[in-house]
Amino acid sequence: MKTLLLTGSEGLIGKKLKPLLLDAGYQIKSLDTALPKGHPEQGDITEYKTLKNHLPDVSGVIHLAAVSRVVWGQNDPKNCLLTNTLGTQHLLDLCLNHPNKPWCLYASSREVYGEQSNLPVKEDARLQPLNVYARSKMMAEQAVEVYRQAGLKTAILRFSNVYGSTEDHADRVVPAFCRAATSAGNLYLEGKDNIFDFTHVDDVALGILSAVKLLSTGKSLPTMHFVSGQPTSLAELANIICRLSNKQSKLIDRAPRNFDVARFYGDPTLAKKILNWHTRIKLETGLEKLIGEFSALNKKQEKTATST
Repeated sequence: MKTLLLTGSEGLIGKKLKPLLLDAGYQIKSLDTALPKGHPEQGDITEYKTLKNHLPDVSGVIHLAAVSRVVWGQNDPKNCLLTNTLGTQHLLDLCLNHPNKPWCLYASSREVYGEQSNLPVKEDARLQPLNVYARSKMMAEQAVEVYRQAGLKTAILRFSNVYGSTEDHADRVVPAFCRAATSAGNLYLEGKDNIFDFTHVDDVALGILSAVKLLSTGKSLPTMHFVSGQPTSLAELANIICRLSNKQSKLIDRAPRNFDVARFYGDPTLAKKILNWHTRIKLETGLEKLIGEFSALNKKQEKTATST
């Protein structure tokens, strides 16, 4: 039975992926700063010794851990670069010099593309990051390529606006809109005409599992992005959510942030060709499910409040 290290195991994707890996027969070592202090799998990827202690008997690494929000990178660029770039370099160096030379799957982002004139975006588009977060992910990708040339088996997967959990960061657009709509709150549109490519976390987790199975056979994989290929504006997203929630929410326009990518949707062809992967959950279906989960959560909280 092969043992894998899963960094960022407590994040949106990590929580969904871990049970899939276990069901597929892999043993999993987790590593995440979100675990309680004293927990054997609690740790920071910037700590070289911590990473080293997690690598014995590992045949592969799924590297999801990161400063994962654009705004966090803007607010604390030093920590963003330290975590996303130096932490990744530490991990790659340990993998290359490990007796097993475990393969490494790196989770990147569509943010590395910046603003592209040709849509849908393909994987060979020029990288032109607009913000600190995107630059940190691009530099980490460059490190992955260096270590690939040195003999490490690697894969880079670029994700785009992954959604699908009530436990996701509250300020991310999909959970923020769904939470507000289920309580008839205001939906704030920071750039109503901005275009996004939304992918459900269930689809992303299945795609990673497919990539893991190929990497486990000793193959490196080309850089791929996991995208739906379907453009959706922020205004369209808000209107769909309001309709599905059956609540009277108010849409309030705000100016877009100057460090955000305004238009992106990708070409899913390569992931389909290499992994036979494509999105199966349509946006409206995924949103309807998430809205239902937020509604149930609201009712549970109301019940708890009235009983105390």
